[in-house]
Amino acid sequence: ATGPTSAYTDATAASGNCYKYQYIASDNVGNTATATSANVLKFDTSAPTAPSLAYSGLANAYAVGNTVYYRSTAASGSFTVTASSTDATSGIASYSFPALGAGWTSTPGSTGVNTYSWASPNPSAPAAQNITATNGAGLTSPATVLTPTADNAGPAAGSVSYTNGCVTSTSVAVTFSSGADAGAGYNSATSVLQRASATLSGGGCGAFSAFSTLVTGASS
Repeated sequence: ATGPTSAYTDATAASGNCYKYQYIASDNVGNTATATSANVLKFDTSAPTAPSLAYSGLANAYAVGNTVYYRSTAASGSFTVTASSTDATSGIASYSFPALGAGWTSTPGSTGVNTYSWASPNPSAPAAQNITATNGAGLTSPATVLTPTADNAGPAAGSVSYTNGCVTSTSVAVTFSSGADAGAGYNSATSVLQRASATLSGGGCGAFSAFSTLVTGASS
């Protein structure tokens, strides 16, 4: 005769452990048969950590924390986001990267890597976006917020100061100051000090040349 099919709820399993089960059936004269399965139950009740974000491949873009400033008026640009989360039990299975909207392309790379780019000026301005990780048990991490922000304004006007009038020294002191920048911030490495020249004759200056660069990486 065929025996009954039963179910049992194991309420003693603990997160962070792996389990196998077997069933030993016996008949009324003491014979037994053991049923086994190749299945392995991996028990995980904890979500992954919120992912940390790193940025690379920044073209017409600059990252400050998790705010990525991008020059939307540029003909093209891109930035790559690398997310990194941890899960000590079932491990990280995948990451979720949002789309940024019209004019943006989202290109997945290896696990945890995604590149955002635009190929014509003025893609849509995305709102703050959530990036999450999912572990092997299907649990989702808290979100880390990525904030793409358009920045098309240069720094506020700075200043440059030097002697106004005739000097006898061939060494000239030039003092300059950068203006504040409310967006991606001032970049001393790409700032330049330039000079235009004209012929001095009879105490007056002739036509000035176009400005040319004296030094790149000028900082105040």
